[in-house]
Amino acid sequence: MSQAITGLLGGMDATFQDYRQLFTIAERPRKFSAQESGFRGPALKQMPTCGECIHWFENPRSRRTVCEIVRLAGEMNIRASSTCRFQTADGIHYPLLHEI
Repeated sequence: MSQAITGLLGGMDATFQDYRQLFTIAERPRKFSAQESGFRGPALKQMPTCGECIHWFENPRSRRTVCEIVRLAGEMNIRASSTCRFQTADGIHYPLLHEI
């Protein structure tokens, strides 16, 4: 059985005012900082990289690369050759969790 996704309005219909308020929220969704995640880039030795991780996304139209769990200062792109301790290709194995 799938679990319902909890939204901002407790299941009530969103109004246009609610829609506009989405863009006025000062704080973006919380993510780890580079320091908190052990982020470094590019990787210094042969190790799994962000480009191989399930948390890494690339928008080919904007050429923007982001991570769903790490936000760099100044909203810098997350390079595919970077890495952090939560790198995982499958969401089960975290090969760098204790190495970085």
